[in-house]
Amino acid sequence: MIPSPPWRRVCILLGAGILSAFQVGKIPPVLQDIRPDLGISLFHAGWMPSIFSLTGLVLGAAADAIADVLGHRRLMLFGLGLQIAGSFLGSWEARP
Repeated sequence: MIPSPPWRRVCILLGAGILSAFQVGKIPPVLQDIRPDLGISLFHAGWMPSIFSLTGLVLGAAADAIADVLGHRRLMLFGLGLQIAGSFLGSWEARP
């Protein structure tokens, strides 16, 4: 007999994956709005999503090595906590 999956954990991990996916694709819709504020051309604005992808590539490889030392679960929970904190901090608009 096949044991039933732990549905509570499955739902938590599914929700964490969905919330983590919200971090992807934030820049392209707002590039036209932030370009004048930053004073950059469309060419340079196009580099912004590329830099985020490159950062994810480099830090992802480093995180894998760190996870082998510290533990995958501990590092995953730390990363989710950083994403939550970053999302909350990014949701407040800075007013001069």
